Amino acid sequence: LGVAMALYQVFYFQAVALVGVALATLITICSAPVLVGAAAVILLGEPLTRRIVAALLIGLVGAGLLVGVPSDAGNPVGVLLALGSALSYAVFVLCSRSLAHHDPGKIIVVGFGAGALFLAPFALTAGVQFGTWPVSAWTALLYVGLVPTALAYLLYFRGMRDTPATPASILTLAEPLTATALAFVLFDERLSLPAMIGAALLMLTMVILLRGSRSEKGTPE
Repeated sequence: LGVAMALYQVFYFQAVALVGVALATLITICSAPVLVGAAAVILLGEPLTRRIVAALLIGLVGAGLLVGVPSDAGNPVGVLLALGSALSYAVFVLCSRSLAHHDPGKIIVVGFGAGALFLAPFALTAGVQFGTWPVSAWTALLYVGLVPTALAYLLYFRGMRDTPATPASILTLAEPLTATALAFVLFDERLSLPAMIGAALLMLTMVILLRGSRSEKGTPE
């Protein structure tokens, strides 16, 4: 789990450097649910229902419209790195599902601790000098570590107890939707018409998954 998360970060940021944020994000967030869905059927025996397939297709189109598809295909190496990031995230999701019966706090400590050890050589070779960072940088770093990482993944691992791997990976398509909404509120960024259509499709994807989950819980065994 830790190595998968570490490789996801390494591949993703290298891909961003080569092909840009839009293309790297698009490839990663759109490829990961497809890889998870295929692997979950084969390895975990999870059913691939028509509802999940419909939600996946709608979500992929919505993510593409929201993020935007660059006209330039970019550096082939960068594209491969983005696919590597998607594969690493797919492994992370599958490991998370297999560990769902364990305590979320223990998963984070052991898994992310292993990931930190794996990433340490990359940080050292990059020449990071922590002693030169200002207080504001440390404050931002602590926030990123505590809230969108520790707290967010604590909730994520708790949610994986009751959520199959494929729907969980599809729900991650809401990440660009959340980022877009925050950009609109905080920075007054405006959406183009295709982006607004993409946002609406992503919200429809969430509704399909949530309604399907409720109906399954309400069905007697």
